[in-house]
Parts: sequence; C-alpha cells; structure tokens
Amino acid sequence: MLTMNAAMNQYEREVIRMRMSAGMIERVKKGYWMGGGCIPYGYYYDRNDGILHVDEEQAERVRAAYALYLEGYSCDKISKMLGYKGERIVTQILKRRSNIGLIEYKGNVYKGLHEPIVDEKTFYQTQEMMARRTTNSHVANNHMLTGLCYCGVCGAKMRYHKWDGNHRLVCYSQYSGKEYMQK
Repeated sequence: MLTMNAAMNQYEREVIRMRMSAGMIERVKKGYWMGGGCIPYGYYYDRNDGILHVDEEQAERVRAAYALYLEGYSCDKISKMLGYKGERIVTQILKRRSNIGLIEYKGNVYKGLHEPIVDEKTFYQTQEMMARRTTNSHVANNHMLTGLCYCGVCGAKMRYHKWDGNHRLVCYSQYSGKEYMQK
C-alpha cells in the first residue's frame, strides 16, 4: 500500500511539472515575461500585467553602455565609467536580447510584449563589433597559462607580468585595478 501511494504521488508530481512547463512555454510564446527569476537590468517586472517595463534610470545606463562600446571603449572601461561592478556585467548587458524586445526561454527566442531599450540596428552593430574584438588572450599573446592558472594561496586568477624583460606569473590580488578579481 505504501509503495503504491508513493508511486501515485511521484506520478502526480510529474504531471504537475509537465503542466507547469507547458504553461510557461505558452506564456512566453504570447510575449509575457516568465515571471520570477532574474529580471534583466534596465527593466522591472509588474506581476499584475506580466510584462517587463522600462526602468528609465537603468535604461539610460544601458543605452550609454551600447553607445560607449560602439565608440570603441572596452567593457572594463565602460564598467568603471558607468559604475558597474565588473566588465562581465557590461558584457552580459550588451549581449542580452531582451534589450531589443525579445525573450529567450529554453533555447528559443520569442517576441516579447515589453518595450525595447535599444533599437535592433544598435544591438546588432554591437554584436558584430564584439565578435570582431573578441580574442582568446591566452592564444593571442603566446602566454598559454594566462587566465587559466589560479593562485594557490587566495584562489584569484593569475596572469603573466613582464618586468625588465622577464616574464613571471603574478596573482591579480596583488593589483588594485580589478577589485572583483581579488580574493
């Protein structure tokens, strides 16, 4: 009896999970935000209508990030200029498709009901420029271990440092330039 009860409960949980998943996909197909989770920077979520709305203060910073990147500034420089925590956040903002009114869910892209922050032309120009400017630094500069080694003491990434013609591996914690990489 106990085994039958457990099997029926497991079956019911699976049915609920499948129904919720199907409902979420239909919701996103209609253009509504999936609700909960991480709200994209530049937006806020209203539970009453299920749509993302533009947060103008954050949206201005997002537009500024796109403009600065297209002017040739690096993500690291942009993060310092606009007050973001690190360059990775700027990279994520620049790659996020929700900024042009799209919603990505489970590997598919759907047209959202929310207002885009930047126009598609700016977004795709930024993507092309990012593809051109992206390099594998450890391959490009002939230092194979750059970005792949970690300090045994603090756990921060290590990089090559050239001093008086000598190369040596140093820990990022020794430098104050990138606070988010320090441990």
